[in-house]
Amino acid sequence: MDKIYLDNAGTTRVHHHVLETMSSFFSANFDDKTVEKMLSKARKRIVGLLDASEYDVFFTSCGSEANNIALSVMAGLARKAPAHKRVFYTAIEHASIYRTVESAAFNDFNRCKLSVDCYGIPVSDDAIIGRGGIATMMYVNNEIGSILPVQKWMKSFKSAGCLTHVDAVQALGHIKLALDDLDADFITLSAHKIHGPKGLGVLLVKHEFAPFIEAERHCYTTNLPYVMGFVTALEMRYEMMREHLDHASMLKAHIVDRLKQMHPAIKVVGCETTDSQKSVPSIINIQVPYIDGDSAVIGFDMHGIAVSSGSACSSGAMQASHVIMALGYSEAEAKHSFRISTSDFTTVEEVDRMLEVLDTMLKPFEEREDNDQ
Repeated sequence: MDKIYLDNAGTTRVHHHVLETMSSFFSANFDDKTVEKMLSKARKRIVGLLDASEYDVFFTSCGSEANNIALSVMAGLARKAPAHKRVFYTAIEHASIYRTVESAAFNDFNRCKLSVDCYGIPVSDDAIIGRGGIATMMYVNNEIGSILPVQKWMKSFKSAGCLTHVDAVQALGHIKLALDDLDADFITLSAHKIHGPKGLGVLLVKHEFAPFIEAERHCYTTNLPYVMGFVTALEMRYEMMREHLDHASMLKAHIVDRLKQMHPAIKVVGCETTDSQKSVPSIINIQVPYIDGDSAVIGFDMHGIAVSSGSACSSGAMQASHVIMALGYSEAEAKHSFRISTSDFTTVEEVDRMLEVLDTMLKPFEEREDNDQ
């Protein structure tokens, strides 16, 4: 039996049309001039699809590298400015952001961590006083799927004289991005979240900051086949965006309905509805009784189903997800959650099998509880 893959927020399989595109570039030789023309055409296509006429496009090895380059360049510019050295970020950022900001590299900055509500939405911009600094915010949270009001926050940060960055890795392919309207100085994307190749990140940079990226990156060779594969994946997703969202919403509604019937203590963390204005419907975080998230991941794996938990291993001890705890859950509650994330290839039969296995895992605990009463 084929493995059921429900960890598409982690990575997606490469679409066969994307693979065909990449293969044609892997199997041919191109001189430097031809490569530059192809890359220029690819950049123009990306800019056109994303409404990003105010941006230059740089390619990196992954979204995390793109995030780190953006943070490094912004920090360097902020250190040269006479204004406040401070960095704004939310309590639910991706590890590539919060680990960098909370590392020794930012010890000379005043760290301003923005709290969030139970849906992962930053609660107040009162902390943005004074002038200067840098600000970073994710567009869509990778663990619960909530869509953050980044456009509003970018305006607030800019009015306070901050350089701005948006991590749009999880937003790409689920929201029709209009980056000129977003108006962040730096924006990061990743190819492998939309059935493109693993190993390609995209950093979009306002024109005036592009020279600083070139200085940061020095010499590098751009992976032409991966770039062309990403362009194909982006074109396909934008052509089928409505169908993608409808399919993801249908699966989420089906899953949530079945979960409610399964056990009253099961909760959907974050937004329970399929409102694509509030959350990405393909990401569902589930909190269950009796078993912790890591045990659920192992149990599913034994039945050939891939899901993920938000925990991280540190010094041999499993830690609860910082995202779930930031929503107001206790450490114990946070350890009882796991994430499923669907794709256009996910079927109702596959999610039904996942739900069947979950029910099987919970049944012994329910029976024991009934016997104790």
